[in-house]
Amino acid sequence: MMKTTGIPLELLFFKRRTFYEDKYVQKRRIKGGALLVSNHKSIFDYMMYFFLFFFRKIYCLVAEVMYRNAFFRFCLNTIGGIRVDRSDPNIVGFVNKSVELIKKGKLVLSFPESRLIHDKELGVFYPSYILIALKADAPIIPIYTDGRYGLFKRSSVIIGKPINLRDRCHDENPSAQEINALNDLVKDKIQELKETLERRKRNHLFSFKKILMDFGRFLVYTTLGLLFRVKIHKNPSNPNLNRIQGHAIVVANHNSFMDPLVLLCAYWRRRCRCLMADVVVKGHKLRGFLLNQLGCIKINRNALDVESISKCSKALNNDQILIMFPEGKINRDSLAGSFKAGTAMLSIKTKAPIIPCYVKPRKHWYNRSHVYFGDMIKADRKNTSLKMMNELTERIRNSIIDLEEMAEKEGK
Repeated sequence: MMKTTGIPLELLFFKRRTFYEDKYVQKRRIKGGALLVSNHKSIFDYMMYFFLFFFRKIYCLVAEVMYRNAFFRFCLNTIGGIRVDRSDPNIVGFVNKSVELIKKGKLVLSFPESRLIHDKELGVFYPSYILIALKADAPIIPIYTDGRYGLFKRSSVIIGKPINLRDRCHDENPSAQEINALNDLVKDKIQELKETLERRKRNHLFSFKKILMDFGRFLVYTTLGLLFRVKIHKNPSNPNLNRIQGHAIVVANHNSFMDPLVLLCAYWRRRCRCLMADVVVKGHKLRGFLLNQLGCIKINRNALDVESISKCSKALNNDQILIMFPEGKINRDSLAGSFKAGTAMLSIKTKAPIIPCYVKPRKHWYNRSHVYFGDMIKADRKNTSLKMMNELTERIRNSIIDLEEMAEKEGK
């Protein structure tokens, strides 16, 4: 009754944009019991989740201070509050009650910061929720909200993919060190969701240039798509790499000047930026204008082009796809040549995952194009040494060579 009568309040006060870490494998409807873990920006956070998961009742861990008022105590007991006495070191009570509810298939919401955090950075996460998830053997759903509620505001929230702590901790009585490690894992995930939400909010803005990019990729897909007839060979471990959400660096071999267009057809659902050599447009103003509107970024291969690197970083920070050919030139040999380290540097700088691809050469213009996807590669954010960048570059190259060998076997 509270939800149905509160719909006008939701439309006026809790207007929101809902994002997903990967909308192709996620749904807002959560089946079975789970623990929702979120940052805490506003006293209205619970009410926002109250309407976000409209068809589920959410039981929320609430501090004892909210129970001092009789009216608040009545409302919290009605909507599903679980009292937490923060001054009591004995946490067995609310932990066992939460575990019992989750095992019955209910949703429990926890704010591990335990207080309102108005700073830009996340506060300290208290790990009692880790015990709840482990004892209930239930997934944690990480969520981040910017807490912008009001008549003339609009909030944004992003829902992450479930985290199963039992995949990382099999001990029935984990040590304090193990619990803290799991706590850091969840906090890092919510921090990652925060950064993803900020990028997607920037990319959500309307602009005339985006209209031109969309029109350009529509023309490429409708006209050249019939010529290339791109067949995507999906990766069994991650079949949605050509429909990935968020920013990513697509890295491929380069055996033809048509390779960028083939990959644009493979990623026609997304706004893509493609790195190209400046010699392609040198002396061709019209070609340069059209490629620029299509999303290409020109780079000087013979010098450290800081401006182009900055544009690439900005595109990735705006949650776009960046297509790169690390060989730096067309290579018609069977195996990938030496790779430049720019891909590794950008991945470390922007925290963007790398998707290795192999574009199979076509024997004739009328043959179908084949694109093979390898395993996604994520750079180690904590290690930024030159040795690590070289190792990451070699790992990308070996991944593309493995895809080439797999394509040759399938061809036979």
